[in-house]
Amino acid sequence: MNGFEVRLEDVAIALNPDTVQTTLNGASVDSNVTKVGATTTITYAFEEFPASQSTQDVQLSFEDTAGNAASFDLSFTVTDVYVEMDPSWIAEGVNTSASGFVARVTQIGANVFGGTVAGAEQQRLPESCTRMKPI
Repeated sequence: MNGFEVRLEDVAIALNPDTVQTTLNGASVDSNVTKVGATTTITYAFEEFPASQSTQDVQLSFEDTAGNAASFDLSFTVTDVYVEMDPSWIAEGVNTSASGFVARVTQIGANVFGGTVAGAEQQRLPESCTRMKPI
């Protein structure tokens, strides 16, 4: 989830897109407002990712083309479930004098173990690392 989108349809009166103001959780935010035909689309991208399963309160205020003010409130819940990292885990720099992760990546030909599922399973076995033989 990177933000929200609200679409408003003109019915009896037309919304003036230049008057739209958006509030998120009580703070005024800059939203993107576009109008195509009778549909006004209001989008907002979060500056910071919201907390998992948090409720976000949005208030939209605007005027119609006759200058009449209107507003409405809506809310939504961030349904994505994720675990936030503890801020104490943040590395404060890179120690280039100490070793880091070591990866020993190898690739063997498809025919070393016959190119079959049974051969792939044989390749995973610890003893296959010490006594590889062509098939």
